[in-house]
Amino acid sequence: MTRTSPHAHAKAAARVISPDDEWAANIARKVLSDCHPWQREAVNDNARRISLRVGRGGAKTTTMRARELIRITSLKNQRLGYAATSADQARDLNWDKIKSSCEAYDIRSTPGAAWSTGSGKKAKSAQPDVSFLDTKMIMTCHRTGSVLRLRGVEDKRDAEKFRGFPQAEFDIDEAGSFPPELLEYLIDQCVAPRLGEAMALDGSRGGCLLLGSTPPSQLRGIFYEVTRHGSARHRPYAHRDNPEFAGWRGFSSHAWTLKDVYDLPNSRDLYPALVANWEQALIEKEEKGWGDDNPIWMREYLGEWSADNTTMVFTYRPQIEVEGALVDWNQWSPHGAQYVEGIEGLRMALKALPLGANGKPMQWLHAFGADTGGTRDPFALNIGSFSPQDPGRRVMHTFGFERIGMYGRLIAQLMLGIDESSPTGCCPPDRPQGLIGLTGWPIGAVMDGDQNLIDELANVYGLRFTKAIKVAEYKFGAVELVNGDLVEGFHKILKGSPLEKQMQTLQWKPDDFGNNREDKAQANHSTDTWIYLRRLIAYLYESGSVTSDTPRKSEAYKDPQGLDDGESPAREDDLLSKGDWGDLWG
Repeated sequence: MTRTSPHAHAKAAARVISPDDEWAANIARKVLSDCHPWQREAVNDNARRISLRVGRGGAKTTTMRARELIRITSLKNQRLGYAATSADQARDLNWDKIKSSCEAYDIRSTPGAAWSTGSGKKAKSAQPDVSFLDTKMIMTCHRTGSVLRLRGVEDKRDAEKFRGFPQAEFDIDEAGSFPPELLEYLIDQCVAPRLGEAMALDGSRGGCLLLGSTPPSQLRGIFYEVTRHGSARHRPYAHRDNPEFAGWRGFSSHAWTLKDVYDLPNSRDLYPALVANWEQALIEKEEKGWGDDNPIWMREYLGEWSADNTTMVFTYRPQIEVEGALVDWNQWSPHGAQYVEGIEGLRMALKALPLGANGKPMQWLHAFGADTGGTRDPFALNIGSFSPQDPGRRVMHTFGFERIGMYGRLIAQLMLGIDESSPTGCCPPDRPQGLIGLTGWPIGAVMDGDQNLIDELANVYGLRFTKAIKVAEYKFGAVELVNGDLVEGFHKILKGSPLEKQMQTLQWKPDDFGNNREDKAQANHSTDTWIYLRRLIAYLYESGSVTSDTPRKSEAYKDPQGLDDGESPAREDDLLSKGDWGDLWG
């Protein structure tokens, strides 16, 4: 055996790297305590693919920096990367601020007291916790041996500089500002092939790729695909536990607005900079005379996708200003601050339905609208509730539901309730639970679906749906009718529901001849059902099926299994399908 000198032992001891778990955990606590709730979710997200769609000043870069600080001080011997559209932007957005953050969290960049090597001894030389190589924007954590490198990526040659290194965290800031082809090259050919070798915080293999940006005006590219509603590569973080996302390997998507932060309790004390940003944004909006659907306002301040050459499909306005104060107009919030899905959400909405002018409950009727979606598109079901005693002729949105993978039995169980002892798997139609257990049998139901499914629901489960009209020339007129009702404030949509999100984001897309067409990339399943419901309810009034003395329960469903009896909720020549959607429907 070769003997080593005491000096060699000392040098080896000095090279021992200690993660110092307690030190790292304390830094993580400090970092997270400064995050608002949506930031905290994004910082703690352990997904391998993450997106942040946030308006200007919403702290998306701060969120990336929080993730970088926690990982560089916790992970041993790992590489982390940060890319911006130029070196100057990388320096302005993150490099100078990450140095300031280290000072704020007491992460030393100068020598100090000796720290433990993990073997019970003190390091011979009191190294700093971190050091910064300013010329190359490289941050090194001496306690862990991990390195963060910031670069600007202006062309493929810059992108190549990230090739060949496994990255535990790779953050691309202002991803929407990159040329889409360059961003795709950076991700697919330079970074992604080596991500699997890196280490994650939970000890497993696999680095994280994070894309963050304010939406650009062009509705294309990877960032668009992983953040837009309805994309097969996009899963909202709030839906991570939904059954349809089991084993999800796409992007975990986070989005918030300055207004979300502004509305938090004590926000002025906790997040003064973000509150100031929102108040300034409102001043800017007023000075410019922007409406809620102005594309610059939507993109830059709300973080919503909106092209400059498009107009919104729906004239949806959550609130309007009356005598200097904002009041609800097309939005209502029976669930409180957070949208509640499922049966409980319907129960809460039904209890909150408006009273009559005399302060007594009105009788409310309920219409169901459904869109069966497809393999990748979700099934959508919405309920519109209305009262023949309501002089305002309001239609209250009381239930909204979207889910992938729904078929006849699951749809029937949602509506009737589950009873696995029954041959159908559902509660009997004369003793329904589920949605119908709360609403009673609907006054009418309409569905965009395959005729075989409509027949199955009728013949097996006693659930009657009229097939929705789908002729191409129908949609523009149908949208105009809904928009007229929205302008008058007749429609009240559940805050936070899929229906509201689609009404706020759907846009017409001009073709080469300047004619408006639907953007087929945008999800519209719930808004389609609302168009069906609006037409159905109007017909029920026009035909006399609904009058001021309409009984509480619909006679059309007195005997749900007697499919040849009862009045059809709509005439065939008015609501039944006459063909394909055509180019206008999408």
